[in-house]
Amino acid sequence: MTEAASLTCPYNGTPRYPFDGGEPTAYLNEVYFALGPGVWPIWLDLADRPAFLVNGHALLTEVFTRSEDFLQPVDPMPGVVPIQGTMLAMTGKDHLRVRRPSARPFGRAEVERRRARVRGFVDERLAAFEGRERFDLVAEYATPLTLQVLGEIIGVPEEDLPLFVSWGDRFLNFSDPLDARAAVQEMCAHIGSLLEQRRGGASRDDILSAYAGGQGADVTTAEAVMVGANIVSGGWETTTTAITSIVLHLLTHGPVPGRTFWDALREDPSLIPNAVQELLRTRPASGDDGPPRIAARDLELGGVAIPAGSVLILGKYGASSDPGVFPDPRTVDLTRPNARDHLAFGAGPHICPGKWLAIVILEETIAALVARFPSLRPTGDPLAWRKRSGARRPEQLWLQPA
Repeated sequence: MTEAASLTCPYNGTPRYPFDGGEPTAYLNEVYFALGPGVWPIWLDLADRPAFLVNGHALLTEVFTRSEDFLQPVDPMPGVVPIQGTMLAMTGKDHLRVRRPSARPFGRAEVERRRARVRGFVDERLAAFEGRERFDLVAEYATPLTLQVLGEIIGVPEEDLPLFVSWGDRFLNFSDPLDARAAVQEMCAHIGSLLEQRRGGASRDDILSAYAGGQGADVTTAEAVMVGANIVSGGWETTTTAITSIVLHLLTHGPVPGRTFWDALREDPSLIPNAVQELLRTRPASGDDGPPRIAARDLELGGVAIPAGSVLILGKYGASSDPGVFPDPRTVDLTRPNARDHLAFGAGPHICPGKWLAIVILEETIAALVARFPSLRPTGDPLAWRKRSGARRPEQLWLQPA
Protein backbone atom coordinates (compact mmCIF):
# COMPACT_ATOMS: atom_id res chain seq x y z
CA MET A 1 0.00 0.00 0.00
CA THR A 2 1.33 3.44 -0.89
CA GLU A 3 1.80 6.37 1.44
CA ALA A 4 -1.50 7.81 0.18
CA ALA A 5 -3.28 4.88 1.78
CA SER A 6 -1.48 5.17 5.12
CA LEU A 7 -4.62 6.48 6.79
CA THR A 8 -6.49 3.37 7.84
CA CYS A 9 -9.12 2.41 10.37
CA PRO A 10 -7.37 2.00 13.75
CA TYR A 11 -9.61 -0.97 14.55
CA ASN A 12 -9.50 -3.17 11.45
CA GLY A 13 -6.91 -1.62 9.11
CA THR A 14 -9.27 -0.94 6.19
CA PRO A 15 -8.48 2.11 4.01
CA ARG A 16 -9.94 5.37 5.25
CA TYR A 17 -12.03 7.23 2.67
CA PRO A 18 -11.77 9.82 1.16
CA PHE A 19 -8.19 9.02 0.21
CA ASP A 20 -5.50 11.69 0.35
CA GLY A 21 -5.29 12.87 -3.23
CA GLY A 22 -1.99 14.71 -2.78
CA GLU A 23 -1.24 17.50 -5.22
CA PRO A 24 -4.32 18.59 -7.19
CA THR A 25 -2.32 18.23 -10.41
CA ALA A 26 -1.42 14.62 -9.65
CA TYR A 27 -2.81 11.82 -11.74
CA LEU A 28 -5.51 9.53 -10.41
CA ASN A 29 -5.02 8.66 -6.77
CA GLU A 30 -2.42 5.99 -6.06
CA VAL A 31 -4.75 4.12 -3.71
CA TYR A 32 -6.91 3.01 -6.61
CA PHE A 33 -3.87 1.53 -8.33
CA ALA A 34 -2.75 -0.18 -5.14
CA LEU A 35 -6.13 -1.76 -4.43
CA GLY A 36 -6.87 -2.89 -7.97
CA PRO A 37 -10.28 -3.96 -9.30
CA GLY A 38 -12.62 -5.35 -6.67
CA VAL A 39 -15.17 -4.49 -3.99
CA TRP A 40 -13.17 -3.34 -0.98
CA PRO A 41 -14.31 -2.61 2.60
CA ILE A 42 -13.46 0.96 3.56
CA TRP A 43 -13.76 3.16 6.62
CA LEU A 44 -16.10 6.16 6.34
CA ASP A 45 -16.05 8.56 9.28
CA LEU A 46 -19.72 9.50 8.89
CA ALA A 47 -21.10 6.09 7.98
CA ASP A 48 -23.03 4.12 10.60
CA ARG A 49 -23.24 1.10 8.30
CA PRO A 50 -20.90 -1.08 6.20
CA ALA A 51 -19.09 0.79 3.44
CA PHE A 52 -17.36 -0.44 0.30
CA LEU A 53 -15.31 1.00 -2.55
CA VAL A 54 -16.31 -0.35 -5.97
CA ASN A 55 -13.07 -0.28 -7.95
CA GLY A 56 -12.71 -1.35 -11.57
CA HIS A 57 -14.39 -0.63 -14.89
CA ALA A 58 -16.64 -3.70 -15.16
CA LEU A 59 -17.82 -3.55 -11.54
CA LEU A 60 -18.60 0.15 -11.71
CA THR A 61 -20.51 -0.32 -14.96
CA GLU A 62 -22.53 -3.06 -13.26
CA VAL A 63 -23.48 -0.77 -10.37
CA PHE A 64 -24.48 2.03 -12.75
CA THR A 65 -26.62 -0.42 -14.71
CA ARG A 66 -28.29 -2.02 -11.67
CA SER A 67 -29.93 1.25 -10.63
CA GLU A 68 -32.81 -0.50 -8.84
CA ASP A 69 -30.39 -2.48 -6.66
CA PHE A 70 -27.98 0.36 -5.89
CA LEU A 71 -29.91 3.52 -5.07
CA GLN A 72 -28.98 7.18 -4.81
CA PRO A 73 -29.09 8.33 -1.16
CA VAL A 74 -32.30 10.19 -0.36
CA ASP A 75 -30.50 13.03 1.41
CA PRO A 76 -26.82 13.21 0.38
CA MET A 77 -26.58 16.72 1.88
CA PRO A 78 -28.72 16.66 5.03
CA GLY A 79 -30.71 19.85 5.48
CA VAL A 80 -29.80 21.18 2.05
CA VAL A 81 -31.49 19.42 -0.85
CA PRO A 82 -33.10 16.00 -0.41
CA ILE A 83 -33.36 14.25 -3.77
CA GLN A 84 -36.31 12.02 -2.92
CA GLY A 85 -38.92 12.49 -5.65
CA THR A 86 -36.40 13.87 -8.16
CA MET A 87 -35.02 12.21 -11.28
CA LEU A 88 -31.75 11.44 -9.48
CA ALA A 89 -33.46 9.17 -6.97
CA MET A 90 -35.99 7.59 -9.34
CA THR A 91 -35.64 4.21 -11.00
CA GLY A 92 -37.50 2.23 -13.63
CA LYS A 93 -40.63 3.68 -15.24
CA ASP A 94 -40.76 6.80 -13.06
CA HIS A 95 -37.19 7.70 -13.96
CA LEU A 96 -37.90 7.20 -17.67
CA ARG A 97 -41.11 9.26 -17.43
CA VAL A 98 -39.38 12.27 -15.87
CA ARG A 99 -36.23 12.07 -18.00
CA ARG A 100 -37.91 11.52 -21.38
CA PRO A 101 -38.74 15.19 -22.24
CA SER A 102 -35.06 16.17 -21.89
CA ALA A 103 -33.78 13.22 -23.93
CA ARG A 104 -34.11 14.80 -27.38
CA PRO A 105 -32.58 18.23 -26.57
CA PHE A 106 -29.57 16.51 -24.97
CA GLY A 107 -29.38 13.65 -27.48
CA ARG A 108 -26.32 13.27 -29.66
CA ALA A 109 -28.08 14.18 -32.91
CA GLU A 110 -29.67 17.33 -31.49
CA VAL A 111 -26.42 18.45 -29.86
CA GLU A 112 -24.59 17.97 -33.17
CA ARG A 113 -27.24 20.14 -34.80
CA ARG A 114 -26.39 22.84 -32.25
CA ARG A 115 -22.62 22.52 -32.74
CA ALA A 116 -22.43 25.53 -35.07
CA ARG A 117 -24.30 27.58 -32.50
CA VAL A 118 -21.85 26.52 -29.77
CA ARG A 119 -18.95 27.35 -32.10
CA GLY A 120 -20.37 30.83 -32.56
CA PHE A 121 -20.54 31.39 -28.79
CA VAL A 122 -16.95 30.14 -28.45
CA ASP A 123 -15.59 32.38 -31.20
CA GLU A 124 -17.43 35.42 -29.88
CA ARG A 125 -15.93 35.04 -26.42
CA LEU A 126 -12.40 34.25 -27.60
CA ALA A 127 -12.42 37.20 -30.01
CA ALA A 128 -12.66 39.49 -26.98
CA PHE A 129 -9.20 38.33 -25.89
CA GLU A 130 -7.45 39.38 -29.12
CA GLY A 131 -4.78 41.96 -28.33
CA ARG A 132 -5.01 41.34 -24.57
CA GLU A 133 -1.90 40.55 -22.56
CA ARG A 134 -3.73 37.91 -20.54
CA PHE A 135 -7.17 36.58 -19.61
CA ASP A 136 -8.64 34.35 -16.92
CA LEU A 137 -9.94 31.20 -18.57
CA VAL A 138 -12.26 30.42 -15.62
CA ALA A 139 -14.10 33.69 -14.98
CA GLU A 140 -13.89 35.24 -18.45
CA TYR A 141 -14.51 32.20 -20.60
CA ALA A 142 -15.35 28.78 -19.15
CA THR A 143 -18.03 29.85 -16.66
CA PRO A 144 -19.93 32.35 -18.85
CA LEU A 145 -19.69 30.15 -21.95
CA THR A 146 -21.01 27.06 -20.18
CA LEU A 147 -23.90 28.99 -18.67
CA GLN A 148 -24.69 30.64 -22.01
CA VAL A 149 -24.93 27.28 -23.79
CA LEU A 150 -26.82 25.57 -20.98
CA GLY A 151 -29.14 28.54 -20.56
CA GLU A 152 -30.15 28.48 -24.21
CA ILE A 153 -30.86 24.73 -24.22
CA ILE A 154 -32.79 24.83 -20.94
CA GLY A 155 -34.60 28.07 -21.72
CA VAL A 156 -33.06 30.49 -19.22
CA PRO A 157 -32.85 34.12 -20.42
CA GLU A 158 -29.28 35.33 -20.81
CA GLU A 159 -29.87 38.20 -18.38
CA ASP A 160 -30.74 35.65 -15.67
CA LEU A 161 -27.49 33.69 -15.97
CA PRO A 162 -25.59 35.67 -13.27
CA LEU A 163 -28.32 34.63 -10.83
CA PHE A 164 -27.57 30.98 -11.52
CA VAL A 165 -23.84 31.56 -10.94
CA SER A 166 -24.66 33.03 -7.53
CA TRP A 167 -27.11 30.27 -6.64
CA GLY A 168 -24.67 27.61 -7.80
CA ASP A 169 -21.82 29.01 -5.72
CA ARG A 170 -24.04 29.14 -2.64
CA PHE A 171 -25.49 25.68 -3.24
CA LEU A 172 -22.01 24.17 -3.62
CA ASN A 173 -20.70 25.88 -0.48
CA PHE A 174 -21.14 22.94 1.87
CA SER A 175 -19.91 24.95 4.87
CA ASP A 176 -23.22 26.86 5.12
CA PRO A 177 -26.11 24.36 4.74
CA LEU A 178 -28.81 26.91 5.55
CA ASP A 179 -27.68 29.32 2.83
CA ALA A 180 -27.21 26.41 0.42
CA ARG A 181 -30.78 25.32 1.04
CA ALA A 182 -32.03 28.88 0.54
CA ALA A 183 -30.14 29.05 -2.76
CA VAL A 184 -31.81 25.84 -3.96
CA GLN A 185 -35.23 27.18 -3.01
CA GLU A 186 -34.61 30.49 -4.80
CA MET A 187 -33.34 28.73 -7.92
CA CYS A 188 -36.30 26.34 -8.00
CA ALA A 189 -38.77 29.21 -7.56
CA HIS A 190 -37.20 31.05 -10.48
CA ILE A 191 -37.23 27.97 -12.73
CA GLY A 192 -40.85 27.41 -11.72
CA SER A 193 -41.78 30.90 -12.88
CA LEU A 194 -40.01 30.33 -16.21
CA LEU A 195 -41.90 27.05 -16.61
CA GLU A 196 -45.23 28.81 -16.03
CA GLN A 197 -44.30 31.41 -18.65
CA ARG A 198 -43.78 28.60 -21.16
CA ARG A 199 -47.19 27.15 -20.36
CA GLY A 200 -48.86 30.48 -20.92
CA GLY A 201 -47.02 31.49 -24.08
CA ALA A 202 -45.50 30.28 -27.33
CA SER A 203 -43.48 27.08 -27.19
CA ARG A 204 -39.74 27.36 -27.84
CA ASP A 205 -36.98 24.95 -28.77
CA ASP A 206 -35.76 24.37 -25.23
CA ILE A 207 -36.12 21.93 -22.35
CA LEU A 208 -38.54 24.00 -20.29
CA SER A 209 -40.88 24.15 -23.29
CA ALA A 210 -40.64 20.37 -23.65
CA TYR A 211 -41.76 19.94 -20.03
CA ALA A 212 -44.43 22.63 -20.34
CA GLY A 213 -45.90 21.04 -23.47
CA GLY A 214 -47.28 17.65 -24.38
CA GLN A 215 -44.01 15.78 -23.79
CA GLY A 216 -44.16 16.68 -20.11
CA ALA A 217 -47.87 16.07 -19.61
CA ASP A 218 -47.26 13.27 -17.12
CA VAL A 219 -44.49 15.13 -15.24
CA THR A 220 -45.46 17.25 -12.24
CA THR A 221 -44.38 20.87 -11.95
CA ALA A 222 -42.16 20.03 -8.98
CA GLU A 223 -40.46 17.24 -10.94
CA ALA A 224 -39.91 19.47 -13.98
CA VAL A 225 -38.49 22.26 -11.83
CA MET A 226 -36.01 19.88 -10.20
CA VAL A 227 -34.89 18.60 -13.61
CA GLY A 228 -33.99 22.16 -14.58
CA ALA A 229 -32.26 22.81 -11.26
CA ASN A 230 -30.29 19.55 -11.48
CA ILE A 231 -29.11 20.29 -15.01
CA VAL A 232 -27.95 23.82 -14.21
CA SER A 233 -26.34 23.05 -10.84
CA GLY A 234 -24.78 19.81 -12.06
CA GLY A 235 -23.72 21.06 -15.47
CA TRP A 236 -22.06 24.44 -15.25
CA GLU A 237 -19.50 23.64 -12.54
CA THR A 238 -18.42 20.30 -13.99
CA THR A 239 -18.08 21.64 -17.53
CA THR A 240 -16.23 24.73 -16.34
CA THR A 241 -13.89 22.47 -14.41
CA ALA A 242 -13.35 20.15 -17.38
CA ILE A 243 -12.44 23.06 -19.66
CA THR A 244 -10.02 24.49 -17.11
CA SER A 245 -8.29 21.28 -16.08
CA ILE A 246 -7.94 19.96 -19.64
CA VAL A 247 -6.50 23.20 -21.03
CA LEU A 248 -4.08 23.43 -18.10
CA HIS A 249 -2.88 19.86 -18.65
CA LEU A 250 -2.45 20.33 -22.39
CA LEU A 251 -0.33 23.44 -21.83
CA THR A 252 1.85 22.10 -19.02
CA HIS A 253 2.35 18.39 -19.78
CA GLY A 254 3.55 16.42 -22.75
CA PRO A 255 4.69 13.04 -24.02
CA VAL A 256 8.39 13.93 -23.76
CA PRO A 257 10.39 16.71 -22.05
CA GLY A 258 10.29 19.96 -23.97
CA ARG A 259 7.14 19.06 -25.90
CA THR A 260 3.60 19.65 -24.65
CA PHE A 261 0.34 18.06 -25.66
CA TRP A 262 -0.62 21.53 -26.89
CA ASP A 263 2.23 21.29 -29.40
CA ALA A 264 0.83 17.98 -30.63
CA LEU A 265 -2.67 19.41 -31.15
CA ARG A 266 -1.32 22.51 -32.85
CA GLU A 267 0.54 20.30 -35.34
CA ASP A 268 -2.38 17.90 -35.83
CA PRO A 269 -5.79 19.33 -34.84
CA SER A 270 -7.47 16.10 -35.97
CA LEU A 271 -6.32 14.65 -32.63
CA ILE A 272 -8.59 17.00 -30.68
CA PRO A 273 -11.73 14.82 -30.38
CA ASN A 274 -9.79 11.84 -29.06
CA ALA A 275 -7.63 14.09 -26.88
CA VAL A 276 -10.77 15.37 -25.18
CA GLN A 277 -11.83 11.79 -24.39
CA GLU A 278 -8.38 10.83 -23.08
CA LEU A 279 -8.20 13.90 -20.86
CA LEU A 280 -11.69 13.21 -19.52
CA ARG A 281 -10.36 9.77 -18.59
CA THR A 282 -7.21 11.01 -16.88
CA ARG A 283 -8.19 14.45 -15.54
CA PRO A 284 -11.42 13.97 -13.56
CA ALA A 285 -13.48 17.14 -13.32
CA SER A 286 -14.55 16.36 -9.76
CA GLY A 287 -12.32 16.08 -6.72
CA ASP A 288 -14.27 13.08 -5.47
CA ASP A 289 -16.02 9.99 -6.79
CA GLY A 290 -19.46 11.56 -6.97
CA PRO A 291 -22.66 10.53 -5.17
CA PRO A 292 -22.48 7.16 -3.40
CA ARG A 293 -25.06 4.41 -3.73
CA ILE A 294 -27.05 2.52 -1.09
CA ALA A 295 -27.71 -1.22 -1.37
CA ALA A 296 -31.49 -1.65 -1.65
CA ARG A 297 -31.34 -5.19 -0.21
CA ASP A 298 -28.84 -7.91 0.61
CA LEU A 299 -26.86 -8.26 -2.62
CA GLU A 300 -23.72 -9.69 -4.13
CA LEU A 301 -21.25 -7.71 -6.20
CA GLY A 302 -17.96 -9.02 -7.51
CA GLY A 303 -18.26 -12.09 -5.30
CA VAL A 304 -18.64 -9.94 -2.16
CA ALA A 305 -21.77 -10.02 0.02
CA ILE A 306 -23.23 -6.52 0.38
CA PRO A 307 -25.67 -6.14 3.31
CA ALA A 308 -28.81 -4.08 2.77
CA GLY A 309 -28.22 -0.40 3.51
CA SER A 310 -24.48 -0.53 2.84
CA VAL A 311 -22.80 2.55 1.37
CA LEU A 312 -21.00 2.02 -1.94
CA ILE A 313 -18.43 4.56 -3.11
CA LEU A 314 -18.18 4.42 -6.90
CA GLY A 315 -14.49 4.56 -7.77
CA LYS A 316 -14.55 6.46 -11.05
CA TYR A 317 -10.82 7.02 -10.67
CA GLY A 318 -10.28 3.28 -10.45
CA ALA A 319 -12.46 2.61 -13.49
CA SER A 320 -10.48 5.12 -15.53
CA SER A 321 -7.19 3.52 -14.51
CA ASP A 322 -8.22 -0.13 -14.89
CA PRO A 323 -5.29 -1.77 -16.72
CA GLY A 324 -7.60 -4.50 -17.99
CA VAL A 325 -9.42 -1.87 -20.06
CA PHE A 326 -6.78 0.84 -20.55
CA PRO A 327 -3.27 -0.61 -21.07
CA ASP A 328 -0.60 1.52 -19.40
CA PRO A 329 -3.35 3.61 -17.78
CA ARG A 330 -1.05 6.23 -16.23
CA THR A 331 0.15 7.33 -19.65
CA VAL A 332 -1.81 10.09 -21.37
CA ASP A 333 -2.05 8.89 -24.97
CA LEU A 334 -3.91 11.26 -27.28
CA THR A 335 -4.27 8.43 -29.82
CA ARG A 336 -5.59 5.81 -27.37
CA PRO A 337 -8.10 3.76 -29.42
CA ASN A 338 -10.63 3.24 -26.61
CA ALA A 339 -10.26 6.53 -24.72
CA ARG A 340 -14.01 7.11 -25.02
CA ASP A 341 -14.69 4.03 -22.86
CA HIS A 342 -14.06 6.07 -19.69
CA LEU A 343 -16.88 6.47 -17.17
CA ALA A 344 -16.52 10.19 -16.47
CA PHE A 345 -20.21 10.66 -17.29
CA GLY A 346 -21.38 7.49 -15.59
CA ALA A 347 -23.33 4.78 -17.42
CA GLY A 348 -26.70 3.07 -17.45
CA PRO A 349 -30.08 4.76 -16.88
CA HIS A 350 -28.57 7.63 -14.88
CA ILE A 351 -25.79 8.51 -17.31
CA CYS A 352 -25.17 12.27 -17.33
CA PRO A 353 -27.81 13.80 -19.63
CA GLY A 354 -25.38 16.53 -20.70
CA LYS A 355 -22.64 14.14 -21.86
CA TRP A 356 -22.77 14.99 -25.56
CA LEU A 357 -23.16 18.71 -24.92
CA ALA A 358 -20.11 18.76 -22.65
CA ILE A 359 -18.05 16.92 -25.27
CA VAL A 360 -19.06 19.38 -28.00
CA ILE A 361 -18.23 22.36 -25.77
CA LEU A 362 -14.81 20.88 -24.99
CA GLU A 363 -14.04 20.00 -28.61
CA GLU A 364 -15.04 23.42 -29.91
CA THR A 365 -13.15 25.19 -27.12
CA ILE A 366 -9.87 23.34 -27.70
CA ALA A 367 -10.13 23.64 -31.49
CA ALA A 368 -10.78 27.39 -31.34
CA LEU A 369 -8.04 28.05 -28.79
CA VAL A 370 -5.47 26.10 -30.82
CA ALA A 371 -6.44 27.88 -34.05
CA ARG A 372 -6.73 31.39 -32.61
CA PHE A 373 -3.95 31.31 -30.01
CA PRO A 374 -1.41 28.67 -31.11
CA SER A 375 1.23 30.07 -28.75
CA LEU A 376 -1.10 30.14 -25.74
CA ARG A 377 0.67 29.64 -22.42
CA PRO A 378 0.06 30.09 -18.69
CA THR A 379 1.27 33.37 -17.20
CA GLY A 380 3.00 31.59 -14.35
CA ASP A 381 0.73 33.07 -11.68
CA PRO A 382 0.45 30.78 -8.62
CA LEU A 383 -2.54 28.46 -8.83
CA ALA A 384 -5.05 28.56 -5.96
CA TRP A 385 -6.98 25.31 -6.08
CA ARG A 386 -10.71 25.22 -5.49
CA LYS A 387 -11.35 23.53 -2.15
CA ARG A 388 -15.12 23.11 -2.25
CA SER A 389 -17.96 21.81 -4.40
CA GLY A 390 -15.97 18.72 -5.41
CA ALA A 391 -14.40 20.61 -8.32
CA ARG A 392 -10.83 19.72 -9.26
CA ARG A 393 -9.58 22.96 -10.80
CA PRO A 394 -7.82 26.24 -10.06
CA GLU A 395 -9.98 29.16 -8.96
CA GLN A 396 -8.31 31.17 -11.74
CA LEU A 397 -6.20 30.23 -14.75
CA TRP A 398 -4.47 33.23 -16.27
CA LEU A 399 -3.27 32.69 -19.83
CA GLN A 400 -1.23 34.72 -22.32
CA PRO A 401 -2.72 34.61 -25.84
CA ALA A 402 0.67 35.03 -27.52
